[in-house]
Amino acid sequence: MRESARGAAFHSALLLQHLRSSGHFRSFFRHTLRLNLEPSSHSSLFTLSKSLPPSAGGVHYLSAVPGLDPNPAAENEHVARLKLYAHGRVAWWPEGWHMPYFAVVDDLRSRTRRMYLFPFEHTAPAGAGVGFGAAHVRRGMEGGGNLSGEQRGWKAAMGGLLFVMGQEDARVCEWHLEHDEMRRVELPGAFDRCIVQGERLLFMGRRAAEVWMWSWAASDSGIEVVDPAAQGCYVPGPLTMGGQVLLGNPRPAPKVGLRFRDTDVKLDFILHPTDPAVVFTVTYNEVDLVVHELTEGRVTERIVLPRDHLAYRVLQRTGSSTETVHYLRHEQCDASGSYCLVTTWLGFDPVCNGSDCAQTGSIGSVVFCVYTKRFTALVHHAVYQRTPDTHLWDGLLAVGVHGRRGNLGGGAGGLVLAVVLLRPCDGKSPSRIPLRPGDPLPLRKPVVGQGGLRFAAPSVDDGMHALPQRLNLVAYALATGSDGKFSMSELGWLDVMTAEWFSGDAKTLI
Repeated sequence: MRESARGAAFHSALLLQHLRSSGHFRSFFRHTLRLNLEPSSHSSLFTLSKSLPPSAGGVHYLSAVPGLDPNPAAENEHVARLKLYAHGRVAWWPEGWHMPYFAVVDDLRSRTRRMYLFPFEHTAPAGAGVGFGAAHVRRGMEGGGNLSGEQRGWKAAMGGLLFVMGQEDARVCEWHLEHDEMRRVELPGAFDRCIVQGERLLFMGRRAAEVWMWSWAASDSGIEVVDPAAQGCYVPGPLTMGGQVLLGNPRPAPKVGLRFRDTDVKLDFILHPTDPAVVFTVTYNEVDLVVHELTEGRVTERIVLPRDHLAYRVLQRTGSSTETVHYLRHEQCDASGSYCLVTTWLGFDPVCNGSDCAQTGSIGSVVFCVYTKRFTALVHHAVYQRTPDTHLWDGLLAVGVHGRRGNLGGGAGGLVLAVVLLRPCDGKSPSRIPLRPGDPLPLRKPVVGQGGLRFAAPSVDDGMHALPQRLNLVAYALATGSDGKFSMSELGWLDVMTAEWFSGDAKTLI
């Protein structure tokens, strides 16, 4: 690369970093997930890829999906359950299942859509063709061979290159999102979590927290067994879904971690983004947060969160709140190898390091960087009664609020949704007055019209959304749509299955 080209690339990256850290974005657009693929439809934004054959789980026509009405008139009955995001792609399913039997993957960059059914030929009903994908009805066989029971979905995971579906019967399918190929792997046992990084997969066994590694490039060599327990990373035991999932405060599947059923120790893993030989094991036993670095299956470093660290105080504070969901679940939060392990509402007592900070409401996040192997903590100030759904992105915390369109003089319009980005606390008293219900939010342009957007707490709490009473250090508020005037019918019915959801990576907040 020429010197001028390197300079231009560096300048572009520096500018993008400055824009993001300042709450600005290069582009901001509204995207509606719809199944309608008719060329005449205004929602026909994607070209359906038919490169993957039906025998490998590819879906070429909606009429081939059992139980799904392909009639465009029925489109309003299918609300997009956005569950996964990675590297410019979103994976969602149009039915109200916690796990999908029919999954849609939309590439937001190329506008290419791929649709998948889990291809279990041996469970297909009589008369079904090869690859019909009828395993989505995988029902218990009773006397006489009759099919009975409920529809069942499959565990799903997605990374930059692979999309995965599987279930406790230990059979897993992996689709390569760029090669349009499918491969299968037989695991030694049932699994409860799959982590994807590039062409690598890590599965956590349910029976005793076993670790199985698989790589697309080395698929011929089969499953690699890694034994962190033998290296002293944790005591093996049965795993279960992590934390206390509170009724009325739903957590989408990507936000829920794992814990040991007998000891309540929280567990997660991080695959190194550039070194395929390195895996990080993360455990939290309500006393110590420990990260073990394993290289080629052997422990090479043990990193313990210091007890005088702000991040340790954040973790200790989570144990004193009955409204907190306790678990570990890593999410990439910047381009520098940092992963957010925990974000939680900390209550009203002061928690910041700075002596000048007098804010009483705090949301704390614990972050681990795989390159520096150090912990950091971020505190964002807002007043909630419980932990809202959030995503940490380059230091900014994204939270959802209800807004009411109206003029700055106090007039009210229709109820809309907004995403608010909060700046982290620097330990000093903010010069800006905190925003309370009824105050106008600073909308990111280009938002047209003369009206402002005020966030409003409904008179009756629906129990499904953690609503703010006050927001501090607001960087920007991103309203739904380009003008914030879309009706609730176009936004979709806000029920338990369609709770607000945030994700992102180094380049995109979604």
